[in-house]
Amino acid sequence: MIGSELRAERERRGLALAEVEARTKIRVRYLAALEEGRYELLPGHAYARAFLRDYAEELGLDPSPALSELEPPAEQLPPPPPPPPPRLPRVARRTALAGATAVVMVAAVTVAGALLGGGGRHAVAVTHPGSTATTHTRPPTRAHRHARSRTHRSASAPPVRDLIEVAATTGNCWLEIRSGSATGPLLYEATLAAGDTVRFHRRFLWVRVGAPSSLRLTVDGRVEPVPLTAPGDIAIVGRHVAVTA
Repeated sequence: MIGSELRAERERRGLALAEVEARTKIRVRYLAALEEGRYELLPGHAYARAFLRDYAEELGLDPSPALSELEPPAEQLPPPPPPPPPRLPRVARRTALAGATAVVMVAAVTVAGALLGGGGRHAVAVTHPGSTATTHTRPPTRAHRHARSRTHRSASAPPVRDLIEVAATTGNCWLEIRSGSATGPLLYEATLAAGDTVRFHRRFLWVRVGAPSSLRLTVDGRVEPVPLTAPGDIAIVGRHVAVTA
């Protein structure tokens, strides 16, 4: 059984679970679950395969026999993102623009009056009726700004560990990116324009992809294939990319 082999090899090398955790960045409780064969204690199927591969490779063991015991379940792709709403006819757009302009002028007069009459002590919040929030009408979150920050290093420097780069190459690609799992903290949600790249210093990412043929994944400086032919979800665990069930 692979679990007993992992434990025996670790003990033969004189390693404690905490030392293996420091090397692989896999938590001790997950390492113990692998040694005991209790895969139900792991976060999910994709994580179990990735953790098992990393643990075995760290101890110099062949992970192939163990991975054959963890055949992935049948893939169930989520429905594609809803289509964008239809554009208004030109006349309707002009009417809507004129109405929005009038609202902005009234709001500006109201704000000026409030500032002049109150000595500038009160701030006035203006809400435009019928406005639609987009990724360009609000300041980016701290996580979003961090994700889009550029990482510079010389060509001779070693690759940065746990650096995941998501790039749109041949076209735009809608993305939802979360840390750890489908219910983890939201890191990015927008349409990534062709030629743009977002970067994350994370070991585990869950990504919902709208246009996988336009996407390129680079993990620790190595390009990894996107295992999707249609919109769906993937998990990036360490150096491994897998479709989530």
